[in-house]
Amino acid sequence: MLTLPKIVERAAQPYVAMRRRVRIPFGDTVDATLPKLWQWIGAHRVEPAGPPFFKYNLIDMPKMLEIEFGAPLAEAPAADGEAVTGVLPAGRYATLTYHGHYDGLMGANAALIDWVAANG
Repeated sequence: MLTLPKIVERAAQPYVAMRRRVRIPFGDTVDATLPKLWQWIGAHRVEPAGPPFFKYNLIDMPKMLEIEFGAPLAEAPAADGEAVTGVLPAGRYATLTYHGHYDGLMGANAALIDWVAANG
């Protein structure tokens, strides 16, 4: 399922993530990384403040992507081990929500990029 794109104003959002360099397809990395992220969250006794997300830091198609597989938190403790913490900056964002299998992510990303181009 894919929602329609929209513009939202967001407050700064602390998060914790596991950073990976991957190639497409990266479904195996998702399957290996998200359980580690949830283990880290549980071990640090913090509660997610929303659904998990994938933050694309680098897109060098078709060679490589750098992705942070993350979860928003009310407060981010200090990073350790494989975890990195950060803050998604406050601002105006174009967003959509995709619910489904990993193989639909490229289409969801394309839909958002096309919408942004068409709506300035």
